[in-house]
Amino acid sequence: MLGEKKSKVTVSTLFIIAMWGTLSTTAYANSSWIWLTRRQPYELLPLAVLVTFVIETGVILFSLREKKLWKTLMLVTAANLMSFLLPYLFLYQDQKFIYGGREIREMLDRGPFYIVGAFYLIITLVVEVPLVYAGLKNEMKDKKRGFLTIIASNVVTTVLVCVAERMICRGHW
Repeated sequence: MLGEKKSKVTVSTLFIIAMWGTLSTTAYANSSWIWLTRRQPYELLPLAVLVTFVIETGVILFSLREKKLWKTLMLVTAANLMSFLLPYLFLYQDQKFIYGGREIREMLDRGPFYIVGAFYLIITLVVEVPLVYAGLKNEMKDKKRGFLTIIASNVVTTVLVCVAERMICRGHW
């Protein structure tokens, strides 16, 4: 009896906390987002791509049985281009209905569009990891370790870019 009552109290408490967290969001009605820094996230894209490319290629090459440099470079390049450009494509598709037929740069200047976040990590894990793994699995010493290495390198580089994006680019409503 006491255990059942205690679990109901715990569930109720968790529900109240979840509802409070969900419903107590701030609304920014009739206001505009402005960037406080000179740089915006999309301007960091070339550097982010380069750093990500170097880290991922190096880590993946380390896990290969036979160092297939060109094959690794091509796969990592293709996968990174897809995973870096897909969020911009999704953002453009989403925002063109709000802002009309404007250019993507104009859309990016108007809002708080940090590109790398949880959604980007999902894209990376769904698009980039399978592509690189499928292309290099026959070259790996240990397939499981190679797969986990690809995942780890992508998660680490995504977190690095996410943190850098938020530290370098600041804005407010």
